[in-house]
Amino acid sequence: MQFESMNDKKVFVAITVTTLAFIFYYFLSHSIANRFAKRRSCSNKDLIFNHAFQKFLGMALFGIFPAIVTYFLLKVNVQELGFGSQDITVSLRYYFPLGLLAIIINMFAASKPANLAVYPQMKIPVWTPYIFLFNAVCWGAYLLAYEFLFRGVLLFLCLPALGTVNAIAINAAIYALVHIPKGFRETLGAILFGIILCIITLRTGTIWCAFLTHFTLALSNDLWSVYYSKKFSFIWSRTRVNDRV
Repeated sequence: MQFESMNDKKVFVAITVTTLAFIFYYFLSHSIANRFAKRRSCSNKDLIFNHAFQKFLGMALFGIFPAIVTYFLLKVNVQELGFGSQDITVSLRYYFPLGLLAIIINMFAASKPANLAVYPQMKIPVWTPYIFLFNAVCWGAYLLAYEFLFRGVLLFLCLPALGTVNAIAINAAIYALVHIPKGFRETLGAILFGIILCIITLRTGTIWCAFLTHFTLALSNDLWSVYYSKKFSFIWSRTRVNDRV
């Protein structure tokens, strides 16, 4: 395939990689999820495995796969795609108000029936500190790769050829589309959230603020969802877990 310029090739690679990553992720993750859904009952180990498989599959497809492709096809390394070592204090200045806002928003939004129907994604009835830590690790690995794909690969590779406005518009559009399975409200919210994260990423030159904000949003949503739901509860000692069982 012939490209008029290297920038055109970058746009083609960015959109193609993003599309393929989500196609494979959607069908592979849902294949495993459907197998568990067909079972009459699932143990906690089954639920943990399903959650871990989906999150680390995302890490592989959204992080490792695009990093390899962009390096070999474009000779672009991850530092050029948002993993830079710019002054972290700049990213933190953006993150702290956004992270606090995410926690406050989830405090009110997580109690809604539509949210509780989806979250927490790991459907373990009793949440211990170990389960919470495991959930945080899974989300961390997944969202770091997720932000690398969107605010790194897709945004930075489209930027030279399309300009700031168009690169952000394409990013926010695709970002919203992949949220469709999670419902109308989350899909609509993804547009604004995606635009904000793109702007901050371009201003800081890294994906760190986007990752930390997204991580805080996901983790606090799980926490509030467990708190509000009647199906789940926090137990802070093994003795109390045994008592519940």
